[in-house]
Amino acid sequence: MSFTNKLSVLSIAVITATLFGCGTEEPEGSVGSTGKQVVATPGSIDRAPSVWLRFNDNAAGDIIMQDVYIPAKGLTPYTYYSVLNWNAGMEGGGYAGIQDHPDGRNFIFSLWDPSNGELITAPYQGAGTKVENFGGEGTGLKSWNFELGWQPDHWYTLVAKVWQKDGHTQFGYWSMDKETGIWTHIVTMDYPVENVYFNSNTGSFVEDWLGTGDQTRTALFTAGHKRQLNGSWAGFTKADFNVIQEEATAAYNESYDATSTSEYYRMSSGGSISPDEIEAADVLSRPYSSFSPQNSPLAATIDSIDTQSISWSIPATSTPMYKYTVIVNGEVVSSGQDLSAREASFSAIATDAVVELQLENILGKVTSYTGTVASGLTNNDDTVLFDTESEPLISGEAMTIDAMSKGETRLYEVMAIDSANKLTVELSGNAGDADIYVTAKEAANPDNAECIGYGGTSNETCIVAVNVRKETPYTILVVARSDVEGLSLTATHDGEENGMLNSANFVVTGNTPAQPGNDLKYAFDGDDSTMWHTSWGDDMQEYPHEVVIDLGETVDVNRFEYTPRQDGGRNGTIVSFEIYVSESSVDYGEKVHSGNWADNTNLKLEVFGPVTGRFVKFIALEERGGGAWASAAELRVGIDDGNVYEPIDGSGTGDEDEPVEEPATEAVEVNSTLLDNTTFSYSSTSPAQPGNELALAFDGQDDTHWHTNWDDTSVVYPHEVVIDLGENYAVNRFDYAPRDGGGNGTVVQYELYVSEDEQAFADEPVSSGSFADNGDVKTVTFNDVTGRFVKFVALAERGGNPWAAARELNVGVNLTQAIDMSTVSATSSSAAEVGNELELAFDGDIDTHWHTSWSDSSVTYPHDVVIDLGQSYEVAQFDYTPRPGGGNGTVVKYEVYVSETATEFGEPIAQGEWASNGDVKSAILPATNGRYVKFVALEEQGGGAWASAAEFSVRINP
Repeated sequence: MSFTNKLSVLSIAVITATLFGCGTEEPEGSVGSTGKQVVATPGSIDRAPSVWLRFNDNAAGDIIMQDVYIPAKGLTPYTYYSVLNWNAGMEGGGYAGIQDHPDGRNFIFSLWDPSNGELITAPYQGAGTKVENFGGEGTGLKSWNFELGWQPDHWYTLVAKVWQKDGHTQFGYWSMDKETGIWTHIVTMDYPVENVYFNSNTGSFVEDWLGTGDQTRTALFTAGHKRQLNGSWAGFTKADFNVIQEEATAAYNESYDATSTSEYYRMSSGGSISPDEIEAADVLSRPYSSFSPQNSPLAATIDSIDTQSISWSIPATSTPMYKYTVIVNGEVVSSGQDLSAREASFSAIATDAVVELQLENILGKVTSYTGTVASGLTNNDDTVLFDTESEPLISGEAMTIDAMSKGETRLYEVMAIDSANKLTVELSGNAGDADIYVTAKEAANPDNAECIGYGGTSNETCIVAVNVRKETPYTILVVARSDVEGLSLTATHDGEENGMLNSANFVVTGNTPAQPGNDLKYAFDGDDSTMWHTSWGDDMQEYPHEVVIDLGETVDVNRFEYTPRQDGGRNGTIVSFEIYVSESSVDYGEKVHSGNWADNTNLKLEVFGPVTGRFVKFIALEERGGGAWASAAELRVGIDDGNVYEPIDGSGTGDEDEPVEEPATEAVEVNSTLLDNTTFSYSSTSPAQPGNELALAFDGQDDTHWHTNWDDTSVVYPHEVVIDLGENYAVNRFDYAPRDGGGNGTVVQYELYVSEDEQAFADEPVSSGSFADNGDVKTVTFNDVTGRFVKFVALAERGGNPWAAARELNVGVNLTQAIDMSTVSATSSSAAEVGNELELAFDGDIDTHWHTSWSDSSVTYPHDVVIDLGQSYEVAQFDYTPRPGGGNGTVVKYEVYVSETATEFGEPIAQGEWASNGDVKSAILPATNGRYVKFVALEEQGGGAWASAAEFSVRINP
């Protein structure tokens, strides 16, 4: 199911759930219970389209939270402002937010029913919270609270948390009015499945759930965070934006808008609004959001203590309690996860015994109180004398803090350079609790901090925006909330001393499809060994090619840098260009710069302006050889930092005349044997020049060659050669040897097809690309394709002439034999996710897959799979088929072992890395006798903890 369709299904489920209990529809012109006039009968007009944000918190977590604000001008009846939604289509899926309902403005929290068919219950319902079942697109339990209510032009914090209890998962939901500071525990639901977490990206949406599309609805979202299972916090720093446009929204399908600023994300739909600078599938960014929430300690008052009990009070303005622990003389005597508990009992103690009460809030912050029965407990005193004299801190260099006592502070200063977009401050420690505060220009303290790293440990992160116009000092205050030792503090800013901005912060889009594996992002990853390359496949597009770069904020742009691809290839090298700079992504006006570049691989730097703007549009106008493609190792933008820079034209010594070997398509490791090409049958649609017949490309001789007819001017490109191998093989290689020394007819662009039927070649080639213009033999490899017939299509010649020539053409095949994997047995030391068991990697069905457990956070890399072949073979190849389309768990680093025993494998006989995509991957092995094959997955494409596979297979020498 596509992402958009998944959103649509969730959207339908939300609509269905919200209709229950709505009451009678109100007539046109009447005033509902909310006191607002309904301008049209709900449902009498089309709905506004649903607008969605899907954030970048793709690791599992136990807390998600976000602030929401509904401006009065964006207030519309029959609207669901979903602030948190998670696990759509998965165990524990649900959503939480606020509604503008005809019965009032409510807080809503819902979970879909589990797959085991057991009922969800609500062991805690806050004052005014009602619970009922819903049905429609799925079933589940819904809670809503109209009594609490909410107001426009008002910020609210919503928090959802999961924890485990008696083999079930508990889901808690809280709201906090940010004007009054009052917290409300709305509901706790008991979900009858254990070890469920927030496993998906968090989402938010704004939805017209009945049909008032003629009115605009708007929501602002900020301070979004997820606490990951390792205890660290991830901020919602980037979001995919989507619009659900359906028949029911036909009249308003283009009535939507969204944006992101340093303060918030905003989404609107309905009425007369229209997109400003956003597409229906775009990316929004807030890279300077803090990574950890502002998490105040729990504010409790100790009411009483005696030899067998203790009691306490917590005001409504305190962050709510999650659990308590009572420790006497270092031993835990009572603890609990009862969120409403305000007292604890324990066995009798001496009146002079030291008692410690630890209260942990719902965000993980622990507050401690100590004392004795005789003297009572002492409330925590968080009064701290903050340092004002700072120590220097060098960007990128760790500062070691040996130890700090509770209440002690340290102040540091780091200079952020002029080209930086952000400053990242990280504090790490093994034990205790310390916080960080970061502020520009003045001594940091809690009252003036631009960012607060304020968790329950000594591992804190802050990311703040940096003034890019001049060097700026930033101060970092470290506060020990308990005794701590072994701390490390690091402050790192992006950007360079020469004013070039950090491309990793940009949001980039292109108007041309990229070749798979050469996406546009690789021109902005700071790595010259990767590259962007426009598609040379069926979706190939002609020049010009545009790239739009969103810098994230308005700056004075005065430079643009282009690094051509550095992999030895030359296709796509841009030699003519234009540059535009604007404060709007829609209107660019006149170009600010244009020119031509030398045809080589040297860096080019253009200097102009400065021109004020946030968006830079780069237009590639021409490729070195007149081809249709564009490519780049890196594209970079520089700002006016007061220094003078000279352009770099890139001519240098150049390499215009140097022959460079250029790869065809990405090389695939294969187990291949060249056949005897003199045994082939062959034909061509292009007549040969007399004396240079096609047979000469299959005679095994280097001093002869085939050449298409140059006397007949009707013989033009493309030229096809169909080769009959005589029987079906697993074809995986093609060799093209140009005429001796190269020369006229040397093919520089090609396609290859393989088929079992000479009359039915597939539409898609098994390989396509370019050859370097020289006389060297060109070898193309690809994954095994069963076929008897190979079609070689020559698409272009070195000088643009109509001829093709070849000294030899040959085909390589895989002569190893595939083991019947349905007869093997396999085990793994890594537990599988329920429904994705290991046997699914051996069932011959690529639409099923094995996946290690994501519910159990202890299941981490490495992951091994031991395969028992049943008897000893000479093992020659191991094949790995990722789950369809790649995705979570796709293995990119591996080892393979072969042994006669299942317990002693020795050293790996093969190891390496694979591309991050859904293609079949092969590990070619030195022929090794053994009964057991062990595959060890070492790394996943996204750095996650999981491994997955659609199929595993083994090939042997016959």
